[in-house]
Amino acid sequence: MIVAIAIGSVLSLCLLAAVPEERAPEIRSSDVWINTDGPLKLKALKGRVVLIDFWAFDCDPCKETVPRIEALHEKYSRDGLMVIGVHTPRTAEEKQVPKLR
Repeated sequence: MIVAIAIGSVLSLCLLAAVPEERAPEIRSSDVWINTDGPLKLKALKGRVVLIDFWAFDCDPCKETVPRIEALHEKYSRDGLMVIGVHTPRTAEEKQVPKLR
């Protein structure tokens, strides 16, 4: 499994290759999943390249990477790329789910 991670939404990607006998940890459950039919499970991601984007509303660098991440998704989604955005709210206002939809 190869995982591309954009930490803090700075688009310097770190590629990690897991040893075949090692398993990635399961994705933690959440009460809120947006733009998906339900919680994502590791099993559903097997064989795919996954870009995990950690972002927040008040993060200007996060906002600046959105066009690049969208371009990557547009270019590679047919080849199996999946983008998972992880919202990391830092203020009470950012925790309001309707603002995320």
